[in-house]
Amino acid sequence: MRHRLLIIFLCSAILSVFGRAETTAPAPPSGAKPAAKGKAKATPAAAGKKPATEKKPATAGAGAGAGAPEKSTTGPAPTRAKPGWNVIDYRGQAYLDLAEVAKFFEFPTYTREGKSVTLEKSKRLDGREFPIRCHGQAGSKLVSINALKFYLSYPLVAWRDGRVIISSFDLIHVIDPILRPDQQREPSQLKVVVLDAARGGSETGQKSRFGVEKDVTLAVARLAKTELENAGYKVVMTRSDDSALDVPSRIKRAGEVEEESILVSLHCGFGGEKERGVEMFTLAPSGTPTTAGDEGSTPDSKFYPGNINDRESMALATALQGALVAGADTEDLGIRRARFQELKGVNMPAVVCNLGRLGHPVEGKKLGSDPDYHRQLARALAVGVERYARVMAAGSPPRARALQFAKVESGPVVRQDDGGETVHVKAAIARAGVDGEIDPSKVTLQIYFLDFVNGEEIDLSSCDTPTVTWLSALPDWKEAAYEEVDFTYLQPGFDAELVKQLGRRTYCGFVLRLVYDGELMDEYAEPANLRRGLGTFTTVLPRRK
Repeated sequence: MRHRLLIIFLCSAILSVFGRAETTAPAPPSGAKPAAKGKAKATPAAAGKKPATEKKPATAGAGAGAGAPEKSTTGPAPTRAKPGWNVIDYRGQAYLDLAEVAKFFEFPTYTREGKSVTLEKSKRLDGREFPIRCHGQAGSKLVSINALKFYLSYPLVAWRDGRVIISSFDLIHVIDPILRPDQQREPSQLKVVVLDAARGGSETGQKSRFGVEKDVTLAVARLAKTELENAGYKVVMTRSDDSALDVPSRIKRAGEVEEESILVSLHCGFGGEKERGVEMFTLAPSGTPTTAGDEGSTPDSKFYPGNINDRESMALATALQGALVAGADTEDLGIRRARFQELKGVNMPAVVCNLGRLGHPVEGKKLGSDPDYHRQLARALAVGVERYARVMAAGSPPRARALQFAKVESGPVVRQDDGGETVHVKAAIARAGVDGEIDPSKVTLQIYFLDFVNGEEIDLSSCDTPTVTWLSALPDWKEAAYEEVDFTYLQPGFDAELVKQLGRRTYCGFVLRLVYDGELMDEYAEPANLRRGLGTFTTVLPRRK
């Protein structure tokens, strides 16, 4: 039991110490986006209905391997790596040397023994030292961080000169959210927890001689609701009795919550005589393979609404997994990627939580008929939610920048006679903390309008080039306190053939970026869940060099 408490204590250290200590997010290396397999779906443009993948973002402004030798290298890593990464192209993916990763995250000890790599450091909090240890092995997707297991989208690779390399995509989407979970644009205050007790009614789920899944998930959800309400959270249950409710209905009910919220979908696995433990699943990023064995060799390239909250979902999974492993004194089966239906359509951070294995002779009996164990699980879930909420409330400290958005307004979506849509976006840009004049030739304003396709996926390419109008008398960045620009977006209506070819499309939102002298100054997005996912879009939409 002391070992379990140590795990939860160290996981808490990761989730509370690392984020505040590190303030510079790793810039996405070139080629960080997973290589798409198969043909990309075409997207219409205003002129000639050409695919939008051929288009650049709308811009305003004047500037517009070989196996590693069996040897060990141990020693202090240099101080933080300089900006930029030495990108290694491995089978069409961008990879990075783990020694560089150690430098960036300021791990003073980097140890390699053959294909095995360990990064170690400590952080001081409240007068105590907390060790942080990351371990992995070339050829495997499994890495451990302070005894918790995480499955990467791509395996570590033994590279030339005895190096071990990691996919830049996994660095951005797994490692960084775990080590620095509060690196986000704005702090957020968690208000609502949506508890989804899986199955119900005639859908019993997993069965064993000890019980059925639908009863276990509902029992734990009810107890967790009480724990969370006592902690001050509002709780929404997708089902509170033995009624049948399909997954789309559950997602719709969750989507009706307007306050800052998370979704925790409770399930049980079956397992067998030997396997027991808890595991978490978050939505696999677009174009990456899952680590749950639920799809074939060709990864799904669609970008779902659930992908927007990838960073927060990974932090939530880490907090809950650490709390459950310690609080329920069970085994850690890891944090994995999946494309479960519960995760695709949600507009909030979300996880699928497998509470244990009903087929295991010990764990199955506790899950099926032990109310004390149900209470243990419920309390642990509440502890994990509370830890996640504290990290998200901390947010990232503001950074100095020459320019920033003073105000952004988006007009209502206007339906056209042909079934198309029009929307206006007005942005005011202010000078901030800069002496002297702004060079207008170095200012670039980029905007990406996003479409929702068939009510299921988000198209990440701009669909039409908007009309750009400077509203300031003269955008010279000298006289006025701020400059104003207006974008007019027109999505034309589709005839039956285009709908068949490209899908039914509706306006989803926009991402706005302000660049000065090649450096990103500020970002803004609407609606609110898109704004929270700006870090995710950074790896998907192109960034000006």
